[in-house]
Amino acid sequence: MDHHIGQLVDLLDELKIAEDTLIVFVSDNGGCTMEEHAAGGRFPGNNGPFRGGKATSYQGGLSVPFLANWKGRLPEGTVSDAHVMHCDVFATLLDAASIPVPEMNGKNPVRGTSLMPHMLSAGKETIPERTMIFELWGNIGLRKGDYKLWGDVGRDASPDWKALVAEIEKSDLSLFDLSEDIGEQNDLRTQQSEIYTSLKTELIEHFAGINAEYPIPKGAAEPPEKEMPAKPKAGTPGSPNARSPEKLFKSRDQDKDGAVTLEEFTGKADASDAPGRTKWFKKLDANDDGKLTLEELKKTSRDK
Repeated sequence: MDHHIGQLVDLLDELKIAEDTLIVFVSDNGGCTMEEHAAGGRFPGNNGPFRGGKATSYQGGLSVPFLANWKGRLPEGTVSDAHVMHCDVFATLLDAASIPVPEMNGKNPVRGTSLMPHMLSAGKETIPERTMIFELWGNIGLRKGDYKLWGDVGRDASPDWKALVAEIEKSDLSLFDLSEDIGEQNDLRTQQSEIYTSLKTELIEHFAGINAEYPIPKGAAEPPEKEMPAKPKAGTPGSPNARSPEKLFKSRDQDKDGAVTLEEFTGKADASDAPGRTKWFKKLDANDDGKLTLEELKKTSRDK
């Protein structure tokens, strides 16, 4: 990574455009860990004092490197502990190019803010406090100042926003004070009931106001409503180049015992690492016995 990023930076110098180029380097999630049943898969990562890791909305899944470089423009060596998030990159790049940041992005407000004033001032100009909201597979986080609201309402409701709101409304979430508890261990829900209620209301209003459909098919090999059909992937039932049920079954039945388990079907020891295939498996498993037979696969192909 260091070598190839170095090549890119060298090319900017060679083309004499480094002083016209803002470079942003950011990771998409916190590190994986060796915790049992880690949502992002088990890998020997280390998130220091933070709880959780990749694919969680604990700080271990949200805290990532964020570096910016603009030769001759941004003060070198600046270190900031301001709270920023990925959607700020969009507004920042527009601002750097002298393009006004729009208030709306389609039917939804632009939630990011430009970091240019903060960066150009070497961190002296503060970023206005705002609410940051995160959601992945029903794993929810809301941060406002030092307070963090966290909850896991399960994957079944995500990404059906109305169903997700209903789950949040009836769920007890956790409240943490990150200034005192960066490891998110002490739930203050009962001690700070007013703050808890206020943040939970804000969280519900956020998801209730999302004007977008999640961009995934509602069923195996079925395109989302009101969208052009996507080209089916090879091997998906119903696609022109799909493998026959016999070939698909043979490739999945690793131990050749005449039945395909969820682990064999997903190719992963932890099925939560493959939510798409897990959902497909459950649809194919007609008798819900946790195994697929060749007849079940053939029936699906006939139905398609």
